[in-house]
Amino acid sequence: VELKRGKPNSKFKIMEEINYNATKYYYNELKRNNIALKYLKDRGFTEDSIKNFGIGYAPRYPKLRESLSKTKHYTEKQLLDSGLFTKKERSIKEKFYDRIMFPIRSKRGAVIGFTGRVLPGNDWGPKYMNSPETPLFHKKDNLFGQYESRQEIRKNDLVIICEGSTDVISAHQHGIKNIVAPLGTGLTKEQLQSISTLTKNVLFFFDTDEAGYKALIRGFRLTSELGLNPYATSSNPYKDID
Repeated sequence: VELKRGKPNSKFKIMEEINYNATKYYYNELKRNNIALKYLKDRGFTEDSIKNFGIGYAPRYPKLRESLSKTKHYTEKQLLDSGLFTKKERSIKEKFYDRIMFPIRSKRGAVIGFTGRVLPGNDWGPKYMNSPETPLFHKKDNLFGQYESRQEIRKNDLVIICEGSTDVISAHQHGIKNIVAPLGTGLTKEQLQSISTLTKNVLFFFDTDEAGYKALIRGFRLTSELGLNPYATSSNPYKDID
């Protein structure tokens, strides 16, 4: 039997390349910005966490396109397809600025998108903003931390599902590494199906508010439909894991 290596989809490869270089750009920009670094340190993020999760910073006056051009010339369409740029008044502008950037990795480790969190004093847009849907990134199919947590999930035969990316990172810092979070939307059947290849046991650890309670009910219903084993716990009297 002759085995032939299939050619990778060039469109996906270019998008992964842009995301990878953007991750490096944001990571290096974080090192240069004392305000963003202080915010992360004040939130309890360690240097190891910043490095392991590739956390970065999109500056107020970003130069991502200029940085990318040093590596390769990307067409306008390729930049727009990446989800990191938008077109306004016939000019290409960056989607994220003055935000802490959390790379979102696929199950095999490729950066497929970003979650950007505003810094205090920045009132532009929502508190958390994800990359838009792209050919590479679909929110309903992916979870934050799915790559970083995969080995511990399999080892413990249990996945903890919480609400936010900062909860995932905080848990990792305290030695709890079998944990993931939806990407700013309600938990989906596709996300549970994806994680079920690692374990059938799901522990929901949502916020102690009305939205968290509703999410818990939905989570139990979805896991039951998929034949998984749902469990729940609470951080009460605290608001959330973090």
